Amino acid sequence: VPANLELLTEQPSVQLWARGPSHAIRQATAADFAVRVNAALISGPGENTFSLDAGRVSAPTPLEVKELIPSEIRVTFERTTSKSVPIRPSFTGELLPGLRIKSFTVNESEASIAGPASHVEPITEAATDPIDLARLRGAQTFVTNVYVPDSLVRILNPRAIRVAVELESTGSPGAPATGGNQRSQ
Repeated sequence: VPANLELLTEQPSVQLWARGPSHAIRQATAADFAVRVNAALISGPGENTFSLDAGRVSAPTPLEVKELIPSEIRVTFERTTSKSVPIRPSFTGELLPGLRIKSFTVNESEASIAGPASHVEPITEAATDPIDLARLRGAQTFVTNVYVPDSLVRILNPRAIRVAVELESTGSPGAPATGGNQRSQ
């Protein structure tokens, strides 16, 4: 796929018929075969149809591919875009009674993301993996990762993120202690 384009269509499955010695047929698995198409000549976004034939299949020796179903696949390409979005820590678990979050800091304020334009544009933030506050008794720094919930969008230069959480007393030990989500950086 050309560097400025993204493949939107999920990888299609192809059924193939192969011929060869019975022991080779019995030992072969789907992972032993690869059907390749050349998208290098695609110059811009849009839908494209690629013909499939036995000559496009890598198969284990001594098997010979005779037929593929379907005989063509249709895929959609879209321009690649990137942008930076704020990182939002994700908290789970109930704090101990009488405590709440006073503040938290994130060592990276933004994440750079990239992918198909129609998938990148709606994303307004990246989240950390959930941080469990259930046993937290004081200030603590957590090391976690950042993600976006769209599998077609990727984090550029992924790295560990540090989230420092500071707690304070609510003044009443029996009060619910889920805390406010204040943010300081």
